Amino acid sequence: MNEHIRVRGLLALYLTNSLSREEEAGVDQHLPVCSDCRAELATLRLIAGDLKSIPPPQPSFGLAQRTRFRIAAEMAAKAERRQHQRMLAWVIGFAWVFTGLTVAAGRFLVPEVAAWLRISPEACMTVFIAYAIFAGTASVAFAGMLAARQRNERRLV
Repeated sequence: MNEHIRVRGLLALYLTNSLSREEEAGVDQHLPVCSDCRAELATLRLIAGDLKSIPPPQPSFGLAQRTRFRIAAEMAAKAERRQHQRMLAWVIGFAWVFTGLTVAAGRFLVPEVAAWLRISPEACMTVFIAYAIFAGTASVAFAGMLAARQRNERRLV
């Protein structure tokens, strides 16, 4: 009886030629001696034949159009996100470079600028550092605003 239950569970796969050679040989040996399994296989063949006669469902024209539109919109959104990420990276990189160049230029220009403005070199260097910090902070704030805008645009889509 155990063999009968095992073979009966394999009949649908037998019909579609999806069994291994050993399993198929076992089913082939069992079918001549078991009328129940032969009847079950005949029923499965009828069902499979009826299923083949049913035409496959076709999506409606509107569904296909909406799907194409949604795919195009997703691809455009992904491209825009990549562009925003590149822009953010560029702005942050620019802020770092600008800040570094400002501090480096300040070290070389402080004595001349301090003499020209008639202030102490320490005060002039403080102004340069404050300017560098302000410029870097403004650039990072700008990058943050771009990122927030990008998040809001994604929420709207």
